[in-house]
Amino acid sequence: MINFDDTMDPVLLENSHNDSGRIADFFIEKANDQWVRGETITQLKVQKLLYYAYVWMLVLQNKRLFNEEIEAFEYGPVVRKEYYRLKKYKNSPIKSDVISTDSTLLSQHLRDFLTTIWYAYGKYSSSALVDMTHNEKPWKIAYYSTSKKKKIIKDEDIKAFYKKENADVLLPE
Repeated sequence: MINFDDTMDPVLLENSHNDSGRIADFFIEKANDQWVRGETITQLKVQKLLYYAYVWMLVLQNKRLFNEEIEAFEYGPVVRKEYYRLKKYKNSPIKSDVISTDSTLLSQHLRDFLTTIWYAYGKYSSSALVDMTHNEKPWKIAYYSTSKKKKIIKDEDIKAFYKKENADVLLPE
């Protein structure tokens, strides 16, 4: 389970330093570091990892991990900016040459947090992660809304579903 103490690095909690691109690049870098063991990452998997990292930061610290909105697309939660940046890869593995930022710019606390997310969710295939998000209420609420506009997954829906006291149940081991 993800566990933080009250002495967290302020940079971790200051989301203006953490855009979704830096977080996505961290996961791409992590997957490529483990490429030897057969780990690959697709744009779909990056999207789901971004979502779960956002979810657990919001639930456990009551802070948005990055400022971009998360939308409910057909294949699950998506950060539109990263979708456009990575969509050319389709279902192909993303190599580290796409990385545009240096993950060392992220605080050590944030890198530790993202590593925990990686070990909790990175072991799942893209399709398994899609299935997981499709079975969770925040995506369903946004996706099946009658709105003709963007189908934004709301922070309050995330908080209501992934309550802090349920973290040990909802967060895979």
